[in-house]
Amino acid sequence: MNATTKVLQGMPGFPKRVAYAVAEIATVGQGWSRCFNGEYVRFGLRWARYYPEHYFPEKQAFLHEECRSGTIALDLGAHIGLYTALMSRYVDLHGQVFAFEPTRRRPDAFSSERSG
Repeated sequence: MNATTKVLQGMPGFPKRVAYAVAEIATVGQGWSRCFNGEYVRFGLRWARYYPEHYFPEKQAFLHEECRSGTIALDLGAHIGLYTALMSRYVDLHGQVFAFEPTRRRPDAFSSERSG
């Protein structure tokens, strides 16, 4: 967890929302780059703090092995889209990833998710 994430976790509601908005402007909407098990993924700062650096490496290794170029993959229960972003990288432009999150709690997370 980096210093910015630690500071934001301790902030109350309104200042935290302002900080997230400023971070979104500062990154020109490109998101915050985070490393998960050696791979970088961009999320809006609000979502980038959800996962530790070493997050189920065996699951990620399985996805990397199974999601090859041209694969069609499903991410059911996608939450904020960490695995969606990784699978989209693995299947590249020749494949497709369909992500579904059945809860209404995080509908805006996917709009701020960026793989790259």
